[in-house]
Amino acid sequence: GDFSTIASPACNAGKVIALRAPFVNNRIDPSQFSKVALNLVHHQLFPATNDPCGEVRFGSRLQTNELISTGRMDYQLNTKHSLFGRYFDAHRDQPADYDGENVLTSANGHLVQNVHSFALGETYLISPTAVSSFHGSVNWSYLPKFAPKTFDLTSLGAKDVYEGVPDMTVMTVNTGFSLLGTNTNPGHQNTTSYHLSEDLTIERGRHQLGLGVSWIHQMLNGSVGSSVFPATTFDGHFTGLGLSDFMLGKASSFVQGSPVMSNTRQNSIGLYIQDTWKAASRLTVSPGLRWEPHTLPYHLGRPMHFEKEWFDKGIKSTVFKNAPAGLQYTGDALYPGFNTDVENSWLKFAPRLGLAWDVSGNGRTTIRTAYGLFYDMPPMFHWAGNGGPWANQITRNDPAGGLDEPWLGYPGGNPFPAALNSNAVFPQSVFYINFKWHLKMAYVHQWNVSLQRQVGTDWMLSANYIGNSTIHGQSATETNPSIFIPGASCVLNGQTFSPCSATGNTNQRRVLNLANPAEGQYFANITTLGDESTASYNGMLLTVQRRRSKGVTVQANYTWSHCIADPFAAGGSQTSTGVFPGRRLNERAGCPGDTRHSINGSVVYETPQFSGRLMRLLASAWQVSGIARIQSGTYFSVTSGFNTSLGTGFGIDRANQVLADPYLPNKGVNGWLNPAAFARPADGVWGNASLNIQGPGFITLNMGLTRKFRMSERQSVEFRAEAFNMPNHLNPNNPVLALNSRDFGKILSAGDPRIMQFALKYLF
Repeated sequence: GDFSTIASPACNAGKVIALRAPFVNNRIDPSQFSKVALNLVHHQLFPATNDPCGEVRFGSRLQTNELISTGRMDYQLNTKHSLFGRYFDAHRDQPADYDGENVLTSANGHLVQNVHSFALGETYLISPTAVSSFHGSVNWSYLPKFAPKTFDLTSLGAKDVYEGVPDMTVMTVNTGFSLLGTNTNPGHQNTTSYHLSEDLTIERGRHQLGLGVSWIHQMLNGSVGSSVFPATTFDGHFTGLGLSDFMLGKASSFVQGSPVMSNTRQNSIGLYIQDTWKAASRLTVSPGLRWEPHTLPYHLGRPMHFEKEWFDKGIKSTVFKNAPAGLQYTGDALYPGFNTDVENSWLKFAPRLGLAWDVSGNGRTTIRTAYGLFYDMPPMFHWAGNGGPWANQITRNDPAGGLDEPWLGYPGGNPFPAALNSNAVFPQSVFYINFKWHLKMAYVHQWNVSLQRQVGTDWMLSANYIGNSTIHGQSATETNPSIFIPGASCVLNGQTFSPCSATGNTNQRRVLNLANPAEGQYFANITTLGDESTASYNGMLLTVQRRRSKGVTVQANYTWSHCIADPFAAGGSQTSTGVFPGRRLNERAGCPGDTRHSINGSVVYETPQFSGRLMRLLASAWQVSGIARIQSGTYFSVTSGFNTSLGTGFGIDRANQVLADPYLPNKGVNGWLNPAAFARPADGVWGNASLNIQGPGFITLNMGLTRKFRMSERQSVEFRAEAFNMPNHLNPNNPVLALNSRDFGKILSAGDPRIMQFALKYLF
């Protein structure tokens, strides 16, 4: 029960931690320890250590096996008619890195990826000035994930816990350890898509016209079991130290739910017309127009929609009789669509225009400019059934029974597994994902201007400006936030809370619960996916090229760019962490991966053909290549590690920045950020830490050596040797960003070391 060493400055990046009252001198009576916590740390799979700070060093090994097969067939029917066929098969197997002895090595699950593609195409020469091209393809994939088997909470002694996936549990202890991690959510994603397209090219005088039509049908059948097994977090807000919270079983949150299922379908169609017009001897104009209607995915049986207006009026579903007010499903009178969450939009036209001007008429100096409008759609998995009665993900903040009995005090006890029928029970405090019904289709304006100049016979210089602007990007807004209520003691809906606002009463302070407790108690977070996000990108690209001369090819470029964006929900990254209402602009910052400076250079040298037989055999036709890259670091923000705002229920709030310079004087892997430059905000206050703190840069050199050995007129063997990051240069990743972590500001991971690969290819 003595935490004095683990709480000392030596173990906490120079900070002193004092356990909060009622604990004195950083000591806790062991009789208060959680039974489950004790069983876990004494489990044979949990590693022991003699390090005074509890540090455990271990290694993990990622093995990846890949098998790729390709095939192609070309058949010339006659001088006007040709066919082709193509098949592609890829299999990737990445076993879990769990060693069976140390549970901390279970960070990466077993990932299997199988992808197949088959395509047929026909090209028909209608006349000397008209060509028809038809393509059809089928693509399908099977992507299962498997988690390593370790232990579950029930086997450790927890009471009344449903183990949807036996021998698994997710746990995060701030300043401590984590159980399970990447690709450890069991499930699968199976996709199938069909694609048909027809393109027609016609030449008429100075015009080359292009017309085309395409149709794509996509199917996604998937499940994600990320909530089926319990996930417990200890953020240290009870005692001030995550490890002591864990030993006491004082969880800051306990999350469990039903599998998230997706049986989604989508049809996409498009028509286009374009023209390449030789307007003058030195000017080419290329206008175009594409019709791309907004036909969004539809479900096979899982659509749901929430409106605050329906909640306020007490409108309830007749399809699911126990659903709380505000929800409507397919078959309900007010449900706005059939098997879809949003309405289609048909009048979507995307213009494009390009100009090319030969300044001097000799082709040595050209100016090009172009503009285009391009539509985009959210990922299909966003339309999965996230919410009751299917995916009943429930978050219990500060559960009364702690780690030993996490469902203690929950109305009706453990609600899992849940039955699915018209009389399905809707548990309290369920997380929902909702779509804005009149969702606007995201689109991007893109434009560029380039100047190219040929110097001498072999060199080309170019300067380019590239820009784009994204409108109606998919946003994520918290529709049911928690309201911070100041004060030492309050009565909320008949319950007394001291203080008024704490992690434990997050759901009682939510907007819907305060407005109508009888119905609002069934809702936790409601993340509404909308269309409010925007982004902009501006970049300068300078390029120099030397085409092959005397066996040497050279290319180099420098890019300066800056991308600014609101938080996006693209790829599902924010589908569970909606932005607090009214704070979207506060979160606007550099885009993820925003890289201001990038220098790239490549050189390819091919040895000459020697005249002597031995030299020709040994030294001719070797190709040596090198690619170098130098780029500046990306940007990030420092988090407090706690739900300090007490407004969303997620511990992702930013810290306060109290010094102008956030970096250490001699920043490096042992310390990049200065802990003294940041502080935890007061409860109920949003942190002010900059969103544009920069991480380490990146330097790498890749080398390659290839040669083709001709065996006969139709047969040859190609040898290739490649070294990625040949100097084995250390490229540190970004530092630990959670202020409450003992490793805050340190860099604990890096990019790839030197990787060598060799290949032989037989061509016939």
